[in-house]
Amino acid sequence: MTTRLRNELNRIEKFLLKGSADSARLWNVLSALRGPDVSGDVSGDGGKCFTIRVRRNAFPKLIKNHPGIPAQFDDPSSSGVLPVTQSRHFDNHIRSAFAALGLK
Repeated sequence: MTTRLRNELNRIEKFLLKGSADSARLWNVLSALRGPDVSGDVSGDGGKCFTIRVRRNAFPKLIKNHPGIPAQFDDPSSSGVLPVTQSRHFDNHIRSAFAALGLK
């Protein structure tokens, strides 16, 4: 691990350790960035399109240019409606992230 990466992780950890409502919101957003744990948690590509909405709203400057980040930031098929999932775990993460980012 590079020193720079460790410093950034320490900064995030320091914020999370505050135990504030914003700390919880950050954790929810970070958790939702990855998408569902299991393929099939969301019907079709629902998990992917909601994860993309979280990415786009959390990191808007990365939408057009995200070198070195192996993640999709565009999905024209996103319906804008929260998913109906088979996984309560993913459902909680995505709904909490949407609330933290002011999305509906």
